[in-house]
Amino acid sequence: MKKSYALLLAVFLMVSGCHKKTDSSRGSSAQVKSVKDIKDTFEEAGKTSENLKKAIPVSNEQLKKILPESIDGLERKKFSIGQLGMHIAEAQYGDEDRKISLSILDGAGDAGSAMIAMMQIGINTGGESEDENGYVKPITINGNNGMEEQKKSGDMITNKVTFIIANRFMLTLEGNDIDTDKLVSIIKREDFIDKLEDLAD
Repeated sequence: MKKSYALLLAVFLMVSGCHKKTDSSRGSSAQVKSVKDIKDTFEEAGKTSENLKKAIPVSNEQLKKILPESIDGLERKKFSIGQLGMHIAEAQYGDEDRKISLSILDGAGDAGSAMIAMMQIGINTGGESEDENGYVKPITINGNNGMEEQKKSGDMITNKVTFIIANRFMLTLEGNDIDTDKLVSIIKREDFIDKLEDLAD
């Protein structure tokens, strides 16, 4: 447990050191966390990681059932389940004008548990940043905390939302030139959160 906690802390400090300060022109700033809050966050993430290492992964068929045939009128072009030793389902949807990517990671096992714990830390510490290439800020949906990200590359804008569901699943929805409100509405319409909570029971 102590080894996992130390590893999570080291990786998080390395990653957080790369973030830039929030642009004051945005009119908001990240909430400053106390030392105790941060310590509690790391301890919670460490416990989550240890519990997930012992969990039995859901089956490929269970993950596949959550992937819709279409999203917001966009047909599913391809999907994959199980990559790099992790229990992850990914699907691509789109046409000539719009593209959406869906990813669902089951945190059961060594690799998945580390991913969930690190994202949990990033979300719960409330980090926020912005520069000319985009921004990262906290977001909440149905009581579930997450992160909203935007990246700019030339004329293309990519928005992404990521949530940790039931302390086990990482749900990510990303769209090119599709705003965050639309991504959130898709998550609600497809009942992704309820479906993943049912799998965690």
